[in-house]
Amino acid sequence: MRTAGLVVIDLVLIVAVARLLRGVLARAAQPPVMAEVLAGLVLGASVLGALPGDPSGALFTPEARDVLKRLGEVALVAYLFVVGAGLDLRSLRREGRAVALVGVASFAVPWLAGAGLALVVHPSVESDPPLLPFTLFLGTAIAVTAFPVLSRIVEGRGLRGTPAGRVALAAAAAQEVLVWPLLAVAVALQGGDASPVRVLALGAGALALVVVLARVVVPR
Repeated sequence: MRTAGLVVIDLVLIVAVARLLRGVLARAAQPPVMAEVLAGLVLGASVLGALPGDPSGALFTPEARDVLKRLGEVALVAYLFVVGAGLDLRSLRREGRAVALVGVASFAVPWLAGAGLALVVHPSVESDPPLLPFTLFLGTAIAVTAFPVLSRIVEGRGLRGTPAGRVALAAAAAQEVLVWPLLAVAVALQGGDASPVRVLALGAGALALVVVLARVVVPR
């Protein structure tokens, strides 16, 4: 019962702080999602937890954090469902070229920058990881788009129904399909339990399944 009460208090506190910060950041023309991220910093160990007595630890106990995490996962699934349901793939067919160009450019540029950074910092990493998986992982991690965050920014800017908003979301969704298999390959190359060849085969199979389903579901 104590955990349930704490979770309710935590939810009220999170929403209140996020709303307050949203009003402040709106004056600087920042999207609402920034307020939600900053609310976590303010209520977490960075600000509230640094005060004497650790108020953050008292409010957000491990049990309460576990419940909040599960609630957040459910909310994220529901939110992404709403975003996906609102995407009309038929209307994107005429914008397919733009989606491809934006998707490739927005992935390639930060990936190359991340790979270059990996080459620079690799000699100073104490654990001395293998260069190839380290470069692949860092480049991909920097290039990946946080789809839920992008969706909130597009929605906050009122761009959801515009061509720019549709192209941005479609390009980010396409990136998600390609990026996670790359990360899995990087982890396998690092020396995980899975074979890189097996990971590549599974990733290629999953990608082929997505392509087939897209061609079946999306009418011509």
